[in-house]
Amino acid sequence: MCKLQAMKPTAILALITALILLICAGCSNIAPAESASSEPESSIPAESASDSASIAAEPLSVYDTLPDDPANMVDERFELLSLVFRLAGREEYSDDLTEYQQKVISEFNGYSNHEAVKYAAKLPFGYDAVFRFSVHIYKQGENFALIDDISSLVDDGRWTEESAAEFLPLLNDFYTASNFAAFYQSNIEFYKAETKKFVDADYSKIDLEWFGNVLH
Repeated sequence: MCKLQAMKPTAILALITALILLICAGCSNIAPAESASSEPESSIPAESASDSASIAAEPLSVYDTLPDDPANMVDERFELLSLVFRLAGREEYSDDLTEYQQKVISEFNGYSNHEAVKYAAKLPFGYDAVFRFSVHIYKQGENFALIDDISSLVDDGRWTEESAAEFLPLLNDFYTASNFAAFYQSNIEFYKAETKKFVDADYSKIDLEWFGNVLH
């Protein structure tokens, strides 16, 4: 963790993206062959946020949102976001090759008209922008809140402070209405098995110090 803390936000975001891609390619909704791409898209106009309570009061950073269970590195936030963007019709999140992905489809297709899904469908981006949003939120009680510093979320012009604040309460409503927390908990053993595969095959070979230096 000390090496991660020494890395700049841009470096850790890139590393988190790479790690999520590696571990979640077989269990999340992402299509492995296309997921590493980033779209050069602009953000949509957004109205002023009306739910200021969704903004975290605590000065949290992306470092504080990293999963703290080494046995389970499948991030609930990314699984939730990838599901919403799957239902929104994003092709890069629509893979159905694995049994787990098929279970996701069966369990949640009934929520394709939820307001969070409709909002995600209007956003002119997907790919790594979804990863970025997931690491800028954290669990606060039974919902998610934005971390205090979201500059590394909005710095490329796709997400804006307004669109992030508007989308978050919709995401929280989807999280509650779909009972996603129960689904995630019911798959913990599967996530742990996928984590072990990932650690054995890939994570142990990652040079975190080099990764930080090259993106410095």
